[in-house]
Amino acid sequence: ATAELLAADKAAADKAAADRAAADKAAAEKASAEKARGPVPPPPPPPLPPLLRDPLRSLDVALITPISLLRDSPKRQLHVQLALVYGESGGIEGVAVSPMALRIRQDLQGAAVAPGAAIVGGNVRGAVSSVGYAQVGGNLEGVLVGAGAAVQRGPIARGVVVSAGGALANDVTGVLAGAGFATAKSLRGVGLSAGATIIRGPSEGVVIAGGATWSTRHRGLAISSGVNVARELDGFGLAPINVHGHVKGLQLGIVNVAEEVDGAAIGVVSLSKNGRLQPMFWGGYNGSAHLALKSVAGWAFTQIGGGVDLDASAFTYDGGIGLHLRLGQTFFLEPGVHYSASQKTADTTGSPDTHRMHYVALLGMRLGNKLDLLAGGGVSQRLVGDTGAAIEPDVRAGIAFF
Repeated sequence: ATAELLAADKAAADKAAADRAAADKAAAEKASAEKARGPVPPPPPPPLPPLLRDPLRSLDVALITPISLLRDSPKRQLHVQLALVYGESGGIEGVAVSPMALRIRQDLQGAAVAPGAAIVGGNVRGAVSSVGYAQVGGNLEGVLVGAGAAVQRGPIARGVVVSAGGALANDVTGVLAGAGFATAKSLRGVGLSAGATIIRGPSEGVVIAGGATWSTRHRGLAISSGVNVARELDGFGLAPINVHGHVKGLQLGIVNVAEEVDGAAIGVVSLSKNGRLQPMFWGGYNGSAHLALKSVAGWAFTQIGGGVDLDASAFTYDGGIGLHLRLGQTFFLEPGVHYSASQKTADTTGSPDTHRMHYVALLGMRLGNKLDLLAGGGVSQRLVGDTGAAIEPDVRAGIAFF
């Protein structure tokens, strides 16, 4: 009997352990399936109640809703609402005007104007304007203007969103403009601001800012008086500082930074992983010796530096820009245009007395990954000063490091 009881207890324990293992396995499989499906989206919001529609009761005149001709105007679809202080309606198919504030709970087809604040809870086909705050809770097809702030919260905005303060929207096709800042989830069109133009996703078209532009991927033109930033640029970036990931196009600025350049970067300093920033020493046939800083990024190079003309007891400063053309793994060709200004070392207080343009092409040879040898020539054209010939030969050779 004791043996039978022990056997029964063991069988019960084994069954309980098997049940627990099966439950754990089922829970793990359920969790794995839920993880594979991703997060469960939130349930859609409940549908809005239908609005009352009565052509004979579609005009409202209000002091402060509900002190108005139609006390239940927040439940009605109106054609016209005129409010002295505050007007509220369910929807507008026509015009709503107040010198202070308006609220439209659902959709607007027409125009809403209120200097203090104009708020639409649903979609807009038409125009919403306010000197203070203007908001559209749904999609926009038309114009949203808020001198203080203009905010569009729905998925899509087609038209114009403008503010003297801040302009905020989601997926914009059209124009997004804010004197302070302008930001959108994505943009196809024009985005501009005096401060910062920030596109939180991709942008296509033109982005302009007095301070900074930013987007994940920009295709088109990006202009800023401060800095342009994007993970990918397919187009033209113009700013004192350009910072991009992959560039397929042109960076033009004082400082350019990129992960990779499939195009060109032109500036005083251009840094990219597939380019070079090199100190350079070169000499001319006239006995001058020069030091320069040279940037190579994509198919362009720039350099800036200075030198000393030992024979004429003069010093020069110079800069150049040109093409960097690869001729294989070892050789490359750099045709370019250079400018130089020289001044006698005996008088350093005045302005340079000689200005020249130099049109030269240098053949380069890459030795390993640390050294470039360059040699070539062209012609030098005198613009101002000097007593020599207007056109002279220009032969130079040099070495660049890294």
